[in-house]
Amino acid sequence: MIGADGSLPKGKPVLIKPNYINARHPTTGITTDSRVIEGVVKFLKRHHVKDVIIGEGNGFADTFNAFQVAGVDAVAEKWNVKLVDLNKDEFVEVRPTNPLALKKVKKKFKTSFLTKLLVHLG
Repeated sequence: MIGADGSLPKGKPVLIKPNYINARHPTTGITTDSRVIEGVVKFLKRHHVKDVIIGEGNGFADTFNAFQVAGVDAVAEKWNVKLVDLNKDEFVEVRPTNPLALKKVKKKFKTSFLTKLLVHLG
């Protein structure tokens, strides 16, 4: 995130989107380590982002169970950030201006900044 502080939105929520395709511990190399998420949350909080959301929509298990297995629930509690299951609740269809690929997408949050965390496999 070198130089990212200048790109952070002022007064708008930030969605952190980790990778939890299942409810397996991060030591398997399949899911995002909660320490990475905590590092991102800490960075955002230090740069005065007040509304931080950690959101995921698990494909093969309960999303909140996956958060718990990975320790993300403890990170959210420690830093007072929201945990959201992206598989639930209502989405709004939006049409991005000058899209590179998708002409329309379904969007859950009015966030202006998305941090997608990837898992590096070896």
